[in-house]
Amino acid sequence: MAADKQVLISTEDLTCSICLSLFVEPVQLECEHNFCKSCIQTYWENQGQVVSCPECRAVSQQKSYKKARVLANLCEKARQLELEPGLQQEGGSRCLEHDEKLKLICQDDQALICVICRDSPAHSGHSFLPVADAVRKYKVQLQSPLHSFEERKNRKIKLKHQQEEKISELDELTQSLEQHISEQFAKIQQYLEDKKACLIRELQMQREDAFKLMDLNLAEINKELKSLEEDVSKLQAVIHQEDNITFLKEMKRLPERYLGSEKSESEEETNDDVDEDDNKNEGDSDDDKNDDASDDDHDDDETNDDTDDDENERSDEASDHESDENDEDVVEFSDLILGKFRGPLQYAIWKEMKGILSPVPAPLLFDPDAAHSQLTVSDDQTSVELDNMKVVNESEYLYVLGSEGFTFGIHYWEVAVADISDWLIGVATESATEEEMVDVFPEHGYWTLLLRDGDEYYADETLKLDVKPRIIGIYLDYEGGQLSFYNADDMSHLFTYTDTFTEKLFPCFALVCNDDVENNEPLRFNHLLI
Repeated sequence: MAADKQVLISTEDLTCSICLSLFVEPVQLECEHNFCKSCIQTYWENQGQVVSCPECRAVSQQKSYKKARVLANLCEKARQLELEPGLQQEGGSRCLEHDEKLKLICQDDQALICVICRDSPAHSGHSFLPVADAVRKYKVQLQSPLHSFEERKNRKIKLKHQQEEKISELDELTQSLEQHISEQFAKIQQYLEDKKACLIRELQMQREDAFKLMDLNLAEINKELKSLEEDVSKLQAVIHQEDNITFLKEMKRLPERYLGSEKSESEEETNDDVDEDDNKNEGDSDDDKNDDASDDDHDDDETNDDTDDDENERSDEASDHESDENDEDVVEFSDLILGKFRGPLQYAIWKEMKGILSPVPAPLLFDPDAAHSQLTVSDDQTSVELDNMKVVNESEYLYVLGSEGFTFGIHYWEVAVADISDWLIGVATESATEEEMVDVFPEHGYWTLLLRDGDEYYADETLKLDVKPRIIGIYLDYEGGQLSFYNADDMSHLFTYTDTFTEKLFPCFALVCNDDVENNEPLRFNHLLI
């Protein structure tokens, strides 16, 4: 008995003052107070480097402790005694005060007592139950909360699975969207790379063509330059002739192109002096003249022939020189190269890129046969407006459909709403359009975006827009179950519906007839011109 009592008393000393439970991995601080290892670590988390004991507030400069092995063994023994089956059976525990078996429970004090305690003044007037009856009673009472907790648990398990599925779906969706984004940008990048390579090839071809012409002209210039260098060399040789008679004779034999088209007066006088000297020499030696007459006649004939040849040569050279003067020029590269390859290049490429974009604003048309009688569709079917002459019912949505419906594929179109104060844009199922249009909600076959009173935007919920769109873009992915609306001015996203489409969908539009003059503006399709 004493042993049992001693164990019961000692378990109070085996309790952690932080968690109020038996120690788990007990440790001892420098001040010799004991705590669970996890409890003291948690307690110290927000204390920084200097920590204190939870009981005595003793300060320590570091987070230090040692294992309390003896205390850990005692706690393990205490747990074994608590879990021993014999102690849980009726009569297995005894009253500490009277050393009698605990057979009753005081319902007023909710305490286990012995028969002697029942008759004591402390329990006078209280109601009692035998331990077995109390156990059955309380077990029945616990069934209801147990059932409630089990239902809550099952709901939480279901909610957990749903959340895990959503996390998995989000992960798959983001991966799919990342791949889609990469593919779309890869197409644009490939187009730009191909266009870049094409322009560079074209530039190189034009450069090669220009180089050929320039090289030919350069070769001709070099040829003429060589000829001119020879002429310069000849003239320099004549100019540096020291013998005057020889110099003048060589001057006379020089081609006319060296001297110009006209002779100066000084050259003519010089030639006359040379002739007089020749005549004087002939008068002094008549015999020599007679003896050499035949030779002179022969030389004169040769000289005349040479003179004729020189004159012809000088004439040809002068003509060539004049032609060369006229042909002298530098071959320029075409200005087309500069204009084509340096200019609004990015804008030009962007305009060409419109041909590869997908989807682009489809050239949809309004269906005059599917328009309200108070609406007028333009002759080209690209705009619709209120017919003020026919307006009867005010504040009523007047509908018109697009001429084309969709049962598959990805589509995009734009509608210019400008400053119209009340409008509705979206899609509707074929069956919904065959009935009277009342409730424009997804459950009735309508997925729409509308504007009321010039500033209230509504889709499946009220939208707060910082900028008023003037052009609305509508994106439909039939198989993907997506309908999105955009401010086409800057392609900012407005709202997206996700659903499962099973019927043919028609673009639908509506204007409201009221006293607002702004609604007199037409609703227009915005077609992309490529």
